[in-house]
Amino acid sequence: MRWLLLQDSAWREPLYGATANGALHENLRAHTRRLLDRLPQLVASLSPEDLIQAPIPVAKRLDQISAKTRFQRIPDAVLEVEPNKSPQGLTVVNVRLGHSGSSTRISARLEIPAGVLAVFRWTEGQTKPFTGAGAQTAFPALPFEELKKILATLTRAQFIKMFWFAELAPQARVGTISR
Repeated sequence: MRWLLLQDSAWREPLYGATANGALHENLRAHTRRLLDRLPQLVASLSPEDLIQAPIPVAKRLDQISAKTRFQRIPDAVLEVEPNKSPQGLTVVNVRLGHSGSSTRISARLEIPAGVLAVFRWTEGQTKPFTGAGAQTAFPALPFEELKKILATLTRAQFIKMFWFAELAPQARVGTISR
């Protein structure tokens, strides 16, 4: 439920006005009423599979990547392609995490075949969540089993995040409430 609720900005807003009087307190009560009114719709959007999958460790989830699995690029992760090939002739890619030169670290150093770099670059260009099916559409010649391995590698390298929780339907959003 937590991950489902946090997809709506209204559930992430602080509840200012709890100790206030007058209009501020009444606006807070109205806001929280709108949140609570949406709960039955939110709960109804969950499937038994959503609850069953919740406690599964990440390593096991990576084994279960499907066309429906959703991913998001981690905004402060950067791909750095080294100019020289590895001794095996593979492309060397570093995944660097951080916001500035003084506070970054390399989360992974990967040696990949040249053809895989195109998938890495495509993933790098994604600014919104995408699915395994979306990646397959972008690379139709690549067998999905191979694509799953690449997506799992990018997740382990902390370049993308895999979402294992249900997606909040647009009609279930309360949205930002100006108070």
